[in-house]
Amino acid sequence: MKKIETYTTEEAEVLIKYYSDKVINILLDKENGLRITGFETEKTKNGRVELKCNGYSINTSIEFIASIKTVAETLNLQLPQDVLKR
Repeated sequence: MKKIETYTTEEAEVLIKYYSDKVINILLDKENGLRITGFETEKTKNGRVELKCNGYSINTSIEFIASIKTVAETLNLQLPQDVLKR
């Protein structure tokens, strides 16, 4: 089972600020035309939050959600845990 990355609310805010200009309106997958349009957080049972990017396919208008870690890996950006160590 894949471990879900969770953050404090403050950490999520830092990550949103860091990644906003790096991922918003960027094509995550050029072949499928997946464009990131924003962020969303979801509270977990332990009081922390998952940080996700949402978007849609410009080819089909189908919406998608991906974790910020997956987006960072796909776009070859600094990983969330490294951003938070700064």
